[in-house]
Amino acid sequence: MRIIIRLLFIFILVILGCSKNDEHELCYELPIFADTIGIEGEIINDTFIFETGNLALSARRIIYCGRTDINDMNYHVFDYEGNYIRSFGDLGRGPGEISTPYIPGVLFNDSIYCVFDINYNKKVFFSIDSDTFYEEITQENEKPMLPWLYQLWPNDRSLLFTREKRFVLMSHGDSLDWYNEYPDLTKNDENINVKRGYFAYKTSHAHSDKQNKFVIATRNGAIMQIFSIDSNKIVHNSTKRISKPEYYLSQSQIGSYIPILTSENYIGMYDICANDKYIYATYYQDNDTEVPYIMQFDWEGNPYKLFDVKDEITQFTISPNNLVAFAFKYIDEVPYLCKFTLE
Repeated sequence: MRIIIRLLFIFILVILGCSKNDEHELCYELPIFADTIGIEGEIINDTFIFETGNLALSARRIIYCGRTDINDMNYHVFDYEGNYIRSFGDLGRGPGEISTPYIPGVLFNDSIYCVFDINYNKKVFFSIDSDTFYEEITQENEKPMLPWLYQLWPNDRSLLFTREKRFVLMSHGDSLDWYNEYPDLTKNDENINVKRGYFAYKTSHAHSDKQNKFVIATRNGAIMQIFSIDSNKIVHNSTKRISKPEYYLSQSQIGSYIPILTSENYIGMYDICANDKYIYATYYQDNDTEVPYIMQFDWEGNPYKLFDVKDEITQFTISPNNLVAFAFKYIDEVPYLCKFTLE
């Protein structure tokens, strides 16, 4: 009887030891999609000379952030057929001007485009359909670490990515909630500075149309995290590990970890976009291809469909009704605005 008890005790210790060692054995795997669908983009504007920029969609309009050959403004409005409507946002430091070109904004209420000018610590709210605008000077503690991770939420709330905390939910300069947890990476001895450096460098993000959910994913390797905003709280819902990240310790900036690409890890998620129903992410399977797949997930992180694009594209962006998407399609290294039909 004593021998049996002793063997049982040893068996339990072995199981506990294995469980403890497996805590850092992270699982990275490609999602399995129920359907793979081929899609091809239809060029809807071949009259403008675009430089690669950012795309945002309202229910009726395409807002392009970037330079074209038509004027010196930063933001340009098109309809869903690719017809040019108007431009706004002069380059400069005065009222209604943006000091740095190519700063993407946040579209909300289907009619307002807000841009955060990090050089002058101000928010400029542009009307999409008219020449009206207004500005707000933000408090110093509202200034984000990275301007493209700045979002506006309902009820005058804003979501920031800061140096001190990973995400901060604020209202009129006051902190409502913050979230500072990072996913584990690949080694047992990684600390918060390593994770902060990795996840702050070249990440993509998107939010639902109702602006009560958001997703962030890495471009090196592929780690996707899904969050929601519930009663002024940032709630982490799920983490999906698709491919293993790689990084090195910067010699010029002590303590900074910068992602690198290797032949063994997959390139991660580049263009993240979302609506209230789905999350979409462009994904490259190796370091040499220029043609991505489009992965579709629900807001629980479950894989749904995989779209085979067959073309080199950037800035894939989904419409609120989930029926069409827009992107820049490259032909002989020239970007053209194109439309994709998904359903």
